Amino acid sequence: MREKLKKITFLVKIKKNLEMFVEYIHDYHFFRKNYMNNVHDMKSMSYEISLITHSIEKAFLNPKPRRFGIKKVYRLIEILNEINKNEYSYKVGINILMAYKTFYEKNNWQNAEEYTNVSKFLSDKSDVIKYNVGKIDCNLIMIIIKSHTLLRHRSTYIQ
Repeated sequence: MREKLKKITFLVKIKKNLEMFVEYIHDYHFFRKNYMNNVHDMKSMSYEISLITHSIEKAFLNPKPRRFGIKKVYRLIEILNEINKNEYSYKVGINILMAYKTFYEKNNWQNAEEYTNVSKFLSDKSDVIKYNVGKIDCNLIMIIIKSHTLLRHRSTYIQ
């Protein structure tokens, strides 16, 4: 009897769709249990701060400055409001916002809404330890890149 049922394509399709639906439900429950509740754990928030600060630092190197990182700055402020104030990533986030504010001041963009919001957020954060963020020597980076390229080419000749 089973062999005859397996030959009916309509029933086979229904069976496959049901199996796929059951797998989908299992995946949904697994995701909800393991990931949805852990979105705001300390590790993921620190990682997100690192990603945002890195992208903002890269924007500082742009030879033709323009307003940038508006969504990322707002997200950074949102995370910094949730994170423990004693964490290293919190201090780095505050420092990158200070560098962002200084960058806007140097380019006379104080009228920008993001500048106002960052200034407002930083108004009571002056006690945070200052780190040297957002100040990268472009010449040093080019020397490192060129030496890496030379080493890479030399190693191909050696092999």
